[in-house]
Amino acid sequence: MGASLLLLMLVTVLGIFLINNQKSKPLKNSLYQTIAKENYVTLTDGYAKSVYGDEVGQTFSVKTQELYGDDIAVKGDKVYGTELDGQTAKAFYREVWKEALEATKYLQINKSAIKKANYKVTLDLADTWGNLKLSSDSRGNNDILNDYKDKTLKCLRIHFDKSYRPTRIEGYYQADGDRGWYNLLYLAYPDLTKASFDSKLDAYIQTIQAQPDEDEESEQVEDTE
Repeated sequence: MGASLLLLMLVTVLGIFLINNQKSKPLKNSLYQTIAKENYVTLTDGYAKSVYGDEVGQTFSVKTQELYGDDIAVKGDKVYGTELDGQTAKAFYREVWKEALEATKYLQINKSAIKKANYKVTLDLADTWGNLKLSSDSRGNNDILNDYKDKTLKCLRIHFDKSYRPTRIEGYYQADGDRGWYNLLYLAYPDLTKASFDSKLDAYIQTIQAQPDEDEESEQVEDTE
């Protein structure tokens, strides 16, 4: 076998290897970009809503990277309701945002398809994400991506409003003999101004600060014993 032919074969094999192992990149015109264009977004975990109703949910200011809800608030360079563990407030905000929305970076549905499906699109993930390659760091703590990786999440059903913004994401699960649809994420786009958001954020921070911390609660329990 000639040296040039052997080199060509090696280059071809290497090229196939690189293509098959190339990590997926977020899509252009994705659902994520549609969501991130909004000034304010409220995200509610589907399971939490089924247990606690309208008491749960987090409202995000996309521009200022601040949020309030679920006993946590981010304002400026401060976080309320939890410890930062060395993170900055902005890094913490981005982590919470990513945990909820990372999967939407890899979903792309055009307006004509949404309208044709009467604003409710069902995706078979074997077709949609058959070639999706993401590291564990890229998936992060996003339940949708991790459940798909674990092969328990089979389909997504995405509901849209008339402005083509996603409002609810359902997932079809099949594992250990159990199967069915579950609400995964609710999305809303509150009509807030900066002043009204800031007012709600400040009021929420006051609520958090009025709650006794765990050390105080344990001391109170010890005093009653």
